[in-house]
Amino acid sequence: MNRTSIANRRTRLVPALLLVVMLLLPTVPALAEDNATYTIKFSGVIDVVPAAAGDPWQVAGYILTVGDVTRVRPTNETPAAGMWADVTARRLADNSLLALVVVVKPPEVRLKGPLAAKPNDGIGAWTIAGRTIWFTTESVISQRSGPVEVGQWVEAFAVEKPAGTLTSVRVRGIEAAEDAEIYGAIQSFGGAQWVLSSIPVAATTDTLILGEPESGLLAQAAAELTPAGLSARVFRVAWQEPTRRRQPIQLTGLIDALPNDSLLGLWQVAGQSVEVLPSTQIFQVKGLVQLGARVHIVGWQVADHLVATQITVLASPSGSGRQFYLHGAIEALPEQGLLGTWTIDGQQVQVTRQTRIHGQEQVHLGAPVEAAGLQFRDGVRLTTWLRVRDMSGPGPQPTVTPGGSRTPGGTPQATGTPGNGPQPTHTPQPSRTPGSGPGPTRSLASP
Repeated sequence: MNRTSIANRRTRLVPALLLVVMLLLPTVPALAEDNATYTIKFSGVIDVVPAAAGDPWQVAGYILTVGDVTRVRPTNETPAAGMWADVTARRLADNSLLALVVVVKPPEVRLKGPLAAKPNDGIGAWTIAGRTIWFTTESVISQRSGPVEVGQWVEAFAVEKPAGTLTSVRVRGIEAAEDAEIYGAIQSFGGAQWVLSSIPVAATTDTLILGEPESGLLAQAAAELTPAGLSARVFRVAWQEPTRRRQPIQLTGLIDALPNDSLLGLWQVAGQSVEVLPSTQIFQVKGLVQLGARVHIVGWQVADHLVATQITVLASPSGSGRQFYLHGAIEALPEQGLLGTWTIDGQQVQVTRQTRIHGQEQVHLGAPVEAAGLQFRDGVRLTTWLRVRDMSGPGPQPTVTPGGSRTPGGTPQATGTPGNGPQPTHTPQPSRTPGSGPGPTRSLASP
């Protein structure tokens, strides 16, 4: 075939191709809209386990259809209602959810905080972050990562069994932190209080809520320890979806400017304005917050600045130092104000304008306190946070002694103690599917 005939064939093909493209163009947007899908991730309590292959799951009230793409990763236990699941799903054009991955896991509540009390033999009621956790002969105690002793910080893994009572599965020693942490199932929520797996956590006007709370979803709370109990600085609901508000963004860079009197207010990081709120978590383990420090920030965009939810110091000009933690009575204070040298349990620490002080109105000689920060080569200890500590925790809690605990005669004893305030409640889990009939339903529309 000669070049002329090839050129003629190409000339005839071009208009034909253009015609095909023109015919297809009007249908492309419609096809894209009809098949629009995106992935969501959430964690919640399993309401219904499929009775047979192809039957739907129900997690946190959401109906999850299954298909060839669905993968289930169970634990060693047989999946059952009441267990927890991490779900990855696709929202289809009809607003239903197609399960892609369902990871079944034990319903283990996590609680991090100071250990205030425990029996000598370790069996019975422990007080962790002001809450009662029951330990049995089957509870595992690990001290590999830190001491499990009164006055130290621990992380407890527990199951809510029986309802309203936390029974320990295992506990381990951890480093002290500025906030206590709770991870559990949302049983109720409101403007004044949430209940996560029987643990009441107060909410205030300063509490930052990330995500839309719904009963049955899992959530994490970073909370202050107060004489009245746990008070949340942040609630994080375990739901990720691209269309929801306050999508997380990250920023890493050097601190160019800081507020004059405290860490609250506007920072300048890598040329961007960053707002630091009372609810912002600041981690100063690898260095102090100071000009020239390199930080990693997680937050969300508001107008012309970033609102920070977490700030982690990666490195600072003063160096990293060695982390310290101590607790005891206040033995000496500065002559005027709170800035200067404190003596706690025979040890001197420096409190600066950038020290986050919790319970400032309760500071006095003899008050129990805990402090953490960095100790540098010259021996100077700079506190990053300090808390006046009420070792007694919140008021009495209604408890039921689990069968594994020791009581005279070896018989489990149920005890009911009047509480001082609202008690944990359990919210019924309705089935939530669009148009599923009368009664409460959960909309699948993104807020």
